[in-house]
This record gives sequence, structure tokens and C-alpha cells, in this order.
Amino acid sequence: MPCDTIQTNTVDLPKMHPALLAKAITALGARQLSPAYFQLRGQTYRVRSGELESTDPNVGQVADELKRAYSGEVVKYTARRNGWTLKQTAPYAYEVTK
Repeated sequence: MPCDTIQTNTVDLPKMHPALLAKAITALGARQLSPAYFQLRGQTYRVRSGELESTDPNVGQVADELKRAYSGEVVKYTARRNGWTLKQTAPYAYEVTK
């Protein structure tokens, strides 16, 4: 694949809360360069029109990682907002107590 090829993967990012998306990006160990760009494992990704774009051929895997990290941030946020106790039992697995 030529190095100037841009791979896209639909993630439905417009529906994601921007603050939670930023936390998810950080949780992945990525560095947010701007609201639309972040860097992870030496690759740069762009969030645009509900898609994740990059020259990385593994952009689909990164999109899946981002969705999992975002889901984890939603669980944490919801637990805080409702006063629930949250215990992480495995990566992206939580035990919630009211």
C-alpha cells in the first residue's frame, strides 16, 4: 500500500462527548495534538466527520481500541454522576455497586 494512502474507519465520533473522547484518547496512552488530531504509537490519527483517518493500515484496530476506551470513560462518568462505587475487575470490565 502506498505511504500516502489514507485509511478510514467509521466510529460515529460526532455522537461522542468531546471531554469523554479526550479522556479516552489519553487512556489509550495517546497524545492529543488538537481536538481533531492525536498521536498513538508513532502514528497520527485524525477525527473527521465521524471517521478516524490515518495512513496507518491498522486504523480499524485503533478505532476499536478507541471505542472500548470511550465506553470505559462513559461507565466511570456515569458511576461518578450517580454516586455508584466502581471497581475495575479486568481491562474494560467493571463491578458497579449502588
